[in-house]
Amino acid sequence: MGDVHKLERILILDYDVHHGQGTQRFFYNDPRVLYFSIHRFEHGAFWPHLQESDYHAIGEGPGLGFNFNVPLNETGMGDGDYMAIFQQLLLPVAMEYQPELIIVSAGYDAALGCPEGEMQVTPAFYAHLLNPLLRLADSRVAVVLVLLT
Repeated sequence: MGDVHKLERILILDYDVHHGQGTQRFFYNDPRVLYFSIHRFEHGAFWPHLQESDYHAIGEGPGLGFNFNVPLNETGMGDGDYMAIFQQLLLPVAMEYQPELIIVSAGYDAALGCPEGEMQVTPAFYAHLLNPLLRLADSRVAVVLVLLT
């Protein structure tokens, strides 16, 4: 992806309640991709039950420091919790990184009412999460929803 389009800095944001371990593994050694995942973890009790989903997995080799996990250890987190994560962690890191492209791996099972996610993010709040990202990367933001069956 970065090779074809000559991109040097890509931010992948994953706010689905499940950790995107496949995406993390693919880019774990690549400093061209900053992977930032907010997901349920519950001290390893929530699927996929991997220690690599915890905060200490920060990349390796040239990718060291380019992998951020925000493991949520309780359910019921809502708009204010996610805004705090964005304001205090994601946005400062993203502003320093200066991505040329942002890809949002957008699952919506953190939304209020989703029985699997057990979080309380209001559906309208997702726009508030996306809005500050549009000020980065010359507004080159792709929001992608992948459905696995």
